[in-house]
Amino acid sequence: MAPEHLSSKRSFGLREQAPPNKRLLQSRSAWGSRAALAEGILAAQQNRGSVRWRFDTMTNTQTVHWLRLSGEAVLIVLSILAAFGIEAWWAQRQEAQELEATLVGIAAGLSESQAAIEQHVEDVATGAAYLQRFLSIDADQAGEIPASETGDYLEPIQRPYTRDDNLTFLRLALDDEVLKELEDRDFRAALVEWREAINQLDEIDRALSAHWLEALAALSRHEAVGRALVSTPPDVEPHVMGSVRDDPVIFSIAARKSVLMDLQLTFLPQLADAEAALLRAIEAVLSR
Repeated sequence: MAPEHLSSKRSFGLREQAPPNKRLLQSRSAWGSRAALAEGILAAQQNRGSVRWRFDTMTNTQTVHWLRLSGEAVLIVLSILAAFGIEAWWAQRQEAQELEATLVGIAAGLSESQAAIEQHVEDVATGAAYLQRFLSIDADQAGEIPASETGDYLEPIQRPYTRDDNLTFLRLALDDEVLKELEDRDFRAALVEWREAINQLDEIDRALSAHWLEALAALSRHEAVGRALVSTPPDVEPHVMGSVRDDPVIFSIAARKSVLMDLQLTFLPQLADAEAALLRAIEAVLSR
């Protein structure tokens, strides 16, 4: 009698299969493993290429990104430096233009001052000569001075002989802050000499102004002289200079003024020389 499990298989119409060949199974298994291995190697190579491409792409992207950032940073720095450079250049240009305008104005003022000093020296020399004559004669000789010449002797006594020029402008201009940046040796040396001469002449002018007021007060005590001073031209009576010469106050004022005017004749040429040197230095700076 057949076994139960066989009978059940037959009942369902199943055929009994022979056991597989063991070598065939091993061969198939080996082949499947090699195929799988080949597929795996191929997939790995493909994946490695993909990974390498992605890595290279990321590396290249990062490199490009950093290069772009570096380039932008360099451009920003160069732009800032260019802006500072342009600003500094513009400031220097403005300072140069301001300095040039100041120097041109000073040069014009110096030219006018040169002419004024020349005229002032001539006036002071003429007045000083008449003062010397007045001081060298006595009252009797002074009384013999013709009426036509009396005004020439009175003028240096009652005239202040202070400078009437544009030195106020030059003082302000030469003290300008712009000139402190001008490092020109000739200009600096001439400026020192100019200021020294100006200081000396300022003291002389102050003394002359004081003597002028004293002289007017003393001359006003002489009626004939007082009438002459208010007339234009002076209408002086004959022999009036005798009483003027005999007045000790007027004689003292005339003597002091004579000394001051001689000092003027010493320092005015020094001022003129200093201004001429300043003018040459300024012209040299402007020509550069």
